[in-house]
Amino acid sequence: MEVTSKSPRSIPIDKPTFFFSLAVLVSISAFCALAPDSAGVALKVIREYIMFKWGWMFLVFGLFCLLGSIWVGFSKYGDIKLGDPDDKPAYNLFTWGAMVFCSACGSSVIYWSIAEPIYYLQTPPFGEALSPTAYDFAVTYGAFHWGVAWAFYALPCLPLAYYLHVRKQENLKYSQVCAEVIGQKAANGPIGKIIDAIVVFGTFGGQGPGLGLGVPFLTALTCELFNIPVSYWMNYVILAIWISIFTMSVIRGMDRGIKVLSTINIWLVFIFLGLILFLGPTVFMLDNAVDSTGILMDNIWRMLLFADPVRGGKFAANWTVFYWCWYLALLPFLAIFIARISRGRTIREFLFGALGCGFFASVIFFWIIGSYSVYLQSNEILDIVNIVNTQGMPVAMVSIFKTLPFSKVIIAILVVLYFVFLATCIDSGSYAMACVTSKSVAVDQEPATWNRLTWALVIGFMGVALLALKKLEVIKTSVIAVGFPVMFLAILTIWVLFKWMENDFDWPTKTPPRKKTVTDQD
Repeated sequence: MEVTSKSPRSIPIDKPTFFFSLAVLVSISAFCALAPDSAGVALKVIREYIMFKWGWMFLVFGLFCLLGSIWVGFSKYGDIKLGDPDDKPAYNLFTWGAMVFCSACGSSVIYWSIAEPIYYLQTPPFGEALSPTAYDFAVTYGAFHWGVAWAFYALPCLPLAYYLHVRKQENLKYSQVCAEVIGQKAANGPIGKIIDAIVVFGTFGGQGPGLGLGVPFLTALTCELFNIPVSYWMNYVILAIWISIFTMSVIRGMDRGIKVLSTINIWLVFIFLGLILFLGPTVFMLDNAVDSTGILMDNIWRMLLFADPVRGGKFAANWTVFYWCWYLALLPFLAIFIARISRGRTIREFLFGALGCGFFASVIFFWIIGSYSVYLQSNEILDIVNIVNTQGMPVAMVSIFKTLPFSKVIIAILVVLYFVFLATCIDSGSYAMACVTSKSVAVDQEPATWNRLTWALVIGFMGVALLALKKLEVIKTSVIAVGFPVMFLAILTIWVLFKWMENDFDWPTKTPPRKKTVTDQD
């Protein structure tokens, strides 16, 4: 990829967006860290209002993203290339898929592929706790949540990639994409600054579950590996080590940082999952993978629109709506990141690559790790449910891996994998935040190193705040509160995308036709 002569140090920041976002995020983190009880009460009110009053809208939007991605991929628009007709993909498919997967899911899918099936055994969407129906849906519902996730990273992410590579705009700002509707003057003014700030807030809040839940799990694994007593303060030691890792990645940039870490991650994933499949009850895991896939195919439409109104919508609100909010919170940052690395791909490759690679890379964790957890519980080898209720999920997770042969080796691989996954997620998140808070970042440029580093450290500071809060419900609120406004932003940009695709080309030919003249500003 050709690199511009402009140094990352010389790319100026968008001062209003940068300092406003920084001040708000630091203030929120400080409030949560210094007054966790008061913060918990305030966040609970926000969470319950959005989840129980607007949950139906998130479910409908999730269905639209899935069906819309498939339709656009097969439509005449699928042949449009994100770039010039002779552009080759900036990264090969394996590297591209690895970078997308590691930045979008990463460590979180490891955590939830263990935790979700156990929670569903106790509070299943259908049937009674620990019933055969609960066991049937334990792995299935987790695979559903993480497989459908990629619909949010397909069509809703496409407008920014189209804006950058087809319309040749030299910035990665959502406010400029929305200029088609709100007007250029508004996009450059306070309204545009608010839109860009929402993107920064979404990226920040979307990192919450990975930090708030991942760090205690990583602490428990590390203490088990080195025979160190688990303590609350060890969480901060682990957080400090992890911050130093992603700091180095941020400094090294896209190709020498995120790309390298993502490639390492994927190979570690192959080794890690392969060991569990080989050393564990292989036949049971394969049988359960096939069975859960069949159950998913048979129930996917019900699951997509399952609002659970008779029981007060608790399951849908606590799980599906939460996940859809989380994916929406991460959407702006992933749209920026995926757009940056997708030059040279067609829209069809972009959509189906995200849907296909993301789906299989995510659900394989549930097929293997989730199935192994269900095997231990169903055969009474390990009472995981009791351990979760009495000692917590991190202890239960460590106990699961200790039942495997060569458990120390597997835990060691998992520790490295988790560290690198977390670093990759925050590295790509800080990259996106730096793009939004820069005045202009072209496709072959990177934001200033100090800008990326600032946002990486701010996200690390959020980790301190979330460790102080401790509660899963409060951590969930960090994504629900920001996912709500992002949904409306996504709807707006998708509408703009369809308008562009129809106007920019001479249809109805299905191959990329002669592109009409596109000015920098419409």
